[in-house]
Amino acid sequence: MIPAGGVGLRFGGPLPKQFVEVEGLPILMHTLRAIAPYAESITLALPQDYQEYWQQLCREKSFDLKHEIVEGGATRFLSVRNAIEALAADPDTLIGVHDAVRPLVSGETIEALLAAAEASGAAIPYLPLTDSIRHLEPLMGSKSVDRTQFVAVQTPQVFHLERLRAAYRQADGGANFTDDASVYEALYDAPIELVESNPENKKITHPHDLLFLRQALNSPSNH
Repeated sequence: MIPAGGVGLRFGGPLPKQFVEVEGLPILMHTLRAIAPYAESITLALPQDYQEYWQQLCREKSFDLKHEIVEGGATRFLSVRNAIEALAADPDTLIGVHDAVRPLVSGETIEALLAAAEASGAAIPYLPLTDSIRHLEPLMGSKSVDRTQFVAVQTPQVFHLERLRAAYRQADGGANFTDDASVYEALYDAPIELVESNPENKKITHPHDLLFLRQALNSPSNH
């Protein structure tokens, strides 16, 4: 499922970034195309205000990739919870929650996540950090930390549906939940398996990210 209710404040412009067109299609359509070969069904959580606009875009672009639409909430947490509650799948089904603006996730990454989640119950993609990092300490400035103890986490994050549904039902939706894995960990004292992601699986957050996306979509491997 894809929560697509973000307004993209860091991106700027009149439209949420998932609707910005790149190489002839909105970013969200590129994302749906990337995950469709690996999904039995796709659920898109959209705010009511954008559902008609999205359907218009699908008609204009002749975009007929099958997907369901549920109403998104005021926050990402509520959008994911709404979508999970709407799913009538078998409880043992695997569910992957993927950012609307990560259109370059690879099939290899998705397949590895599905296999890991099937075996362990939960799996999330990561990339090792390459920059030096520091811990900000209030009133004390900052302190260098060992970057090998940290990783950057991405999506899709994959879980057994019923376990993630239970985690979202018990959670209060507070700001301490930064992703689906943090919601899951609030209920289950079980390790989440880490799967190394493909480096291109970056989140389109700032306008300059569009150049990277255009180059990637035009690379020979995408044709």
